Amino acid sequence: MGSFRLEIIIRIQIFTAISEARKNKKFFVGVSLDIKSAYDSVHIDELIYKCLQLGITGKVAKWMHHFLQERSFQIRWRNTLSDTNILFKSLPQGSVLSPILFVIFLNDFYETLDENVECSIFADDIFVYCSHHSMTYIQTKIQNTMENIYKWCSYWKLAICPDKSAIIDLSNKNLTSLPRITYAGIPLTWSESIKYLGIQFAKNNQNGRILRNLRSKALKKINGLKILGYKRNGPRTKHLITIANNSILSLFYYSCPIINKFSETHLKACNVIQTTTLRIALGVPIWTPNIVLLKLAGQEIMSVKIRRLAVQFFIKQIATHPFSALIHTNDEFKLQIVEKDAGYLRVAFQNLNCIPDHVITLPVLPHSNPNLCEIFLKEFLFQSKETPVSIIVTSFTECIQNLFPNHYIIATDGSKSHCYTSIDGLSKIQQFSYRIHSLNSVFTAEVLAIC
Repeated sequence: MGSFRLEIIIRIQIFTAISEARKNKKFFVGVSLDIKSAYDSVHIDELIYKCLQLGITGKVAKWMHHFLQERSFQIRWRNTLSDTNILFKSLPQGSVLSPILFVIFLNDFYETLDENVECSIFADDIFVYCSHHSMTYIQTKIQNTMENIYKWCSYWKLAICPDKSAIIDLSNKNLTSLPRITYAGIPLTWSESIKYLGIQFAKNNQNGRILRNLRSKALKKINGLKILGYKRNGPRTKHLITIANNSILSLFYYSCPIINKFSETHLKACNVIQTTTLRIALGVPIWTPNIVLLKLAGQEIMSVKIRRLAVQFFIKQIATHPFSALIHTNDEFKLQIVEKDAGYLRVAFQNLNCIPDHVITLPVLPHSNPNLCEIFLKEFLFQSKETPVSIIVTSFTECIQNLFPNHYIIATDGSKSHCYTSIDGLSKIQQFSYRIHSLNSVFTAEVLAIC
């Protein structure tokens, strides 16, 4: 779910940047870059070097090095196995650590950006963009950035496919000619639309393209729901509604901060998809009124729910200030959203009879850097089961006061018994405790608890 939240924030950042450029009558040029075999191209020694640069040292760095080294693979064809081959690079597919390690590997990618050029990265999806009144200025800045990216990729042994990359102008202004921008000497192809993180960005009728893309996905899943719903011994109605919510309607809810900006006509089209889905899940006739349909399903109309979820999302960004990527804190506290969303927020606060300052924000210690995270793995005196509880409490208090007076502490642990493997964590505002698959070792549990 955390990755979904980050994906939504990146979508909104790009969507808001496009809206601001159009509002100020600027050109907006974006480049979508495709890294060839991203995870398989990461060299282990270079990754560990970057971990050390970020301050990830000691046992954690050693554990990562051993985790990635000397992995082998075989290929099975029918009943025949190939020879064993050793992997000297690549991140393991399916591992919970691989996305985090890949983010570490791309951490210094932003140094390639020229002045006034921005970049959004989610996993191996990269979108570089720039807006300005002058297209010549944008061409120069993006071309410089492409050359820096080529040097960076060559140094770190990554490859970007120019054939799968594309460039687009997303402003409202007309281009008399398409400027030539190259990567590694190969001209990038100008496109009428670019798909990034599941959203279709286009120069014309962008909201319509986004809606068509979501509706196409939803209709394919609705056809699958029909097969399940029309079976005599198929799932129960409540299970069909759960499938409808989690598989079909969630497509729209996850993108609620963007769909919230749709016109009333587009929102009505979203409502039609919701009622069509619920009719199949409930097995009621097509002439059943929508009010009755929603009452039977225990739901509200999609357009209303999308607006409510969008307002909740932006209030949460205020609550997570200054850690939210949508907050500008250089000069003043400012939520980076378009005017339509700002209007909905104002109405929501008026209805609640409060102001944004009343939102409870995450604590930030005055003497700590909110971007600095330190991991302590050494054993402390209070970490002994043989010590009496009273001494453990006293030792723990003294340790916190003497060693970590200005730290926001998150304590984590992993444990393993004969039948179970467990992880848990504790902070001032939250705690968790989960059981994971018993095949996981205690070392994997400890790392997963930290992550």
